[in-house]
Amino acid sequence: MSPSLASRQEHGAAAAPLSSFYLGSERSALRALDARDVSLAIWQRRLPPLVQGAVAGWAAQASPFEAALRVSDEELAALQAPLAQVTDLDARSWLFEDVRSLVRELAERAGVASVKVSLGPVRTDQCRKFHVDHLRMRLVTTYAGPGTEWIANEHVERSVLAHPPSCPCDANQQILRAGGAVRHCEAGDVLLMKGARYGGAEQGAVHRSPPIEQLAITRLVLIVSAEASAASQSAARTSRPGGRAARR
Repeated sequence: MSPSLASRQEHGAAAAPLSSFYLGSERSALRALDARDVSLAIWQRRLPPLVQGAVAGWAAQASPFEAALRVSDEELAALQAPLAQVTDLDARSWLFEDVRSLVRELAERAGVASVKVSLGPVRTDQCRKFHVDHLRMRLVTTYAGPGTEWIANEHVERSVLAHPPSCPCDANQQILRAGGAVRHCEAGDVLLMKGARYGGAEQGAVHRSPPIEQLAITRLVLIVSAEASAASQSAARTSRPGGRAARR
């Protein structure tokens, strides 16, 4: 049997620190990830009705967008390209500002100047096993369809997580400790997660994409990733002979 889904905190409830994760109805909830013991911070929010309707139609025809971007006005303007298929201009404007602000949020929290951005449809069962991302930090929000599933650190069998069975069902059942629960996010929620390469973090956030393939559902997902620390990025740019920064 698959793990049962725990009920989520209601939108509008006050932010509450819950062990290794933090839930809140305000954007400031994402700042909780600065705490050493917090591996996952979630800003629970609802998308405006206008945007909900626009992304439902967009998801069916959206094309994947992936890019490595410096966090500057000039480069972030590239985020307008994947939104060109959104026919409602007000919804398109809202989405552009939202995506751009979330990219900046991730960069600020991770302390980096460059990020990887992925925005587009998901129609298959990606990341079927619960896992930790092998990077510094990641931000995820689902604009259409079911949101990310996750498990609190105290409910994770880390020994199994490190060497999971090949079968996703067996792996997920063994990764979840007895009495633990799989939690899930809704469309609009913003997840900010520490990965395995977060400096000083002993445990990255454990999560997976929700299974949708058999349901014929299309998700529309934004993923913003900081692969390494600012120091590592700087070292990479100055790795050429003579210490001069490599030209982009």
